[in-house]
Amino acid sequence: MPAARRETILYLSTNDGSDTRIVKQVETLSSRYSVVFLGVGRESSAFIEKYCDDVILVRGIRNRPFTIFRQWGALVRVLAGQRIYSIHVVNEQLLVLVYPLLLFHHVVLDVFDSIFLRWNKGGDRWGWVKRIVYWPANRIIVTDENRLQLLPRFAQERASIVENFPPRYAGPTTRRDARQLTLLFAGTLAMPRGGTFVEEVLNADLNANVIMAGWLYDDGVKLLAQHPRASYRGVLPQEDVLTIAATEADYIVCLYPLTNDNNVNASPNKIWDAVQTKTPVIINTGVKVSRLVSDLNIGVVVDQGSQSILDILDILKRSQGEFEFDDQLASTHSWESVEENLLAAHASR
Repeated sequence: MPAARRETILYLSTNDGSDTRIVKQVETLSSRYSVVFLGVGRESSAFIEKYCDDVILVRGIRNRPFTIFRQWGALVRVLAGQRIYSIHVVNEQLLVLVYPLLLFHHVVLDVFDSIFLRWNKGGDRWGWVKRIVYWPANRIIVTDENRLQLLPRFAQERASIVENFPPRYAGPTTRRDARQLTLLFAGTLAMPRGGTFVEEVLNADLNANVIMAGWLYDDGVKLLAQHPRASYRGVLPQEDVLTIAATEADYIVCLYPLTNDNNVNASPNKIWDAVQTKTPVIINTGVKVSRLVSDLNIGVVVDQGSQSILDILDILKRSQGEFEFDDQLASTHSWESVEENLLAAHASR
């Protein structure tokens, strides 16, 4: 008897399929569904290709009119040519851009970089606008309980949490000489999001080094990547970043400018990378999750407004070896422990 035909999930993003959360989600969805990925990029992404039946990348710069037009065209062709069981849409911005094409489909909206929080309009503010924006979404998923409470009340009724946990790390861990401080600066690399801090560390401590991995977002970090004590490794799979954290780094940089509610309420995977790899984070006061870092004793909370870079360096060096990393916490805060919630969102038709 031939195998039963698997239903198809259409995954919509303006990323090229290399984002760590996207890769985890696509891998999980592929365990139960056929996955068609439609994103924006210059070339096929090796990060997700092995999990997808088809990867369609529109060339262009995300959210530009011509790119949107081309993504519309690609989406029309997919919907006309295939029977789609469910559509996964990353963030409200993309939902709005393709809004009419989503009608009469089962839609799961994945909000992990909310435009409303960037505009400081969380909760029930702009309620009528949000009712229109969220109307096509049958299910909404967010990254933690705090972000759930920042949705409008009417949207919370159809929302669930799929945490931004990394895969369970079971590789080696190695600690380096504390006199040669090594920072891991990974993810979206921008000067306001840790780049300025890293540059100050390198200038203040001639024994300090930085390993950079991810997307070079601005000219400042492009220049920083050329520093003689910086090692830029490119855009890497999360598994490789975890290995670097566990075997080469003393701290993971996790800093956010407090310019909007989206940053203040950030839900960074780096917190849980720290738990998995037993490598502490450096996070700034004002970011709500910094309280968790302090409570769990898994990193250093810095106040860049009142502490000098020399004071921070002294704390970083004195604190090494004093952090607490629990194996049970790593087990319960891994992607494997929550991925079923993602599958449930798509199955709840």
